[in-house]
Amino acid sequence: MTFEQVEDELKRIFNKAIQAGKTELVLTSKDFFEQMEIKPAYKHCIPMCCKVMMDNFREETDEVLYHTKSWQSSTLKIKYNLPR
Repeated sequence: MTFEQVEDELKRIFNKAIQAGKTELVLTSKDFFEQMEIKPAYKHCIPMCCKVMMDNFREETDEVLYHTKSWQSSTLKIKYNLPR
């Protein structure tokens, strides 16, 4: 699975939340992985999920709720403001 495919999955999750009328989305990297329609091998995906989540983080509107020292854990948690 490519970085672009993982990013498309995150955008799909954002769009689904927006269509449901949500104004924010709290997402952990584990939840992100579990909501993906196309899933690669788990051990290779969490660091990529974390990178995509951080690349889509907007410092002026979003909030990191939890992270580990590595920033590559399944517990990375971000609150994204919607719409994007």
